[in-house]
Formats: sequence, structure tokens, C-alpha cells
Amino acid sequence: MMALTAEQREVIGCYLKELDERLAPATEREVGASFTALLLAFPAQPLSEAAARIRAGAYFEALDGEPAWAIARAGSRWLRGEVEGNLAFAPSPPQLRRLVEAQTLPVRHQAARLRRLLGAGVECVATIPEERRAELAARFKALVRSLGA
Repeated sequence: MMALTAEQREVIGCYLKELDERLAPATEREVGASFTALLLAFPAQPLSEAAARIRAGAYFEALDGEPAWAIARAGSRWLRGEVEGNLAFAPSPPQLRRLVEAQTLPVRHQAARLRRLLGAGVECVATIPEERRAELAARFKALVRSLGA
């Protein structure tokens, strides 16, 4: 197997940075908006303010550290009936967490593969102009194809 060139390492490092940005945790506001919209789409017993706070806290805990796009996609999959479960009701906090993790798993696996490929965590610290970024992305895809990934 050939060693990676400095340029290949740069491309992979930049792509890895993009994956890490994609996996960045959602803000509390984003988390709240996602699960609130999902909960309101289903029938529920009226809750006291204290019970509603406890319920919301369970969802915040379950979704802590997950990216906003994955939470939204998991909620959409539940609403469209694309998942297993009692679809007459909103998912429980653990069910929603598992659905979110299923969304992020391919991204996390790709990032782990790239880290192994590099042999160490390489960060792209320079800001790359958009046109250079597009060129690097194309080269990265060619590299992945040549490695048989």
C-alpha cells in the first residue's frame, strides 16, 4: 500500500473537519424545537407544568450531543412511518435517541475510517477558498475510489 502524499493528507484532513462539523451537537433551542414539533403531532394527555418540564428534560437528556440535522431527520422518519414502533404515539426519549444515532452512524463510521487512514487526528487549520475546496473534494473522491473504499 502506498503512503499518502501531503496533499492527500490535506484533502482527507479537510474532509474530516467537515464531517466533524456535521456531527457538531445541536443547540438547546434546536433540540427543543425538534422534539416539541414531533410531540405536538401526536395525541397526549394534558400534563402539569412540572410534568411537562420533566418530560422535556428526558428528551433533552436523550438527545444531548446529537446534531440538529439528525434529530430532524429521525423525527421525519417517525412521522412518515419509516421506522418500527407504535406510530400512533410520539417516540419515547430512548426510541428517538436510537433513531438519531442511526442517522449519524454512517457519518461517524466515515470519520473513524478517515482517522484510521491518517493514522492520527489531522486538522485542517487553514481556511480554504471555496474553489480550492471544490477541487480538494473532487480529489478526495478520486482517492477514495482508488483505495477501493
